[in-house]
Amino acid sequence: MKRLEYVRRNRSIPGHAKSATEAVMCLAQCARERHRLQQERRSLAKRLTRIDARLGSLVVTETRLAPMIQARVAASQLEPGRTAPTPRAALPAGVTEVTLQY
Repeated sequence: MKRLEYVRRNRSIPGHAKSATEAVMCLAQCARERHRLQQERRSLAKRLTRIDARLGSLVVTETRLAPMIQARVAASQLEPGRTAPTPRAALPAGVTEVTLQY
């Protein structure tokens, strides 16, 4: 995936060839690079499509699981004889998202 990081240099200034042969070589190089970049654009578009599909499936899974977690927490709070759950530690200022790893 490091193809875009490598920029191919033209031997002459674009648009200023010294001979017809050099102009043809420069045009060929431009055509090859255009083709290579179009290929990379297509592969990245496919990858983005796969990533979006995976993110969508994760959202569906989360929406199915969230009500189960909320129902279990609500049921555990209603049980007699149980003490109130201890509050979680406050998050630092500026935190907008917390990732749970298990």
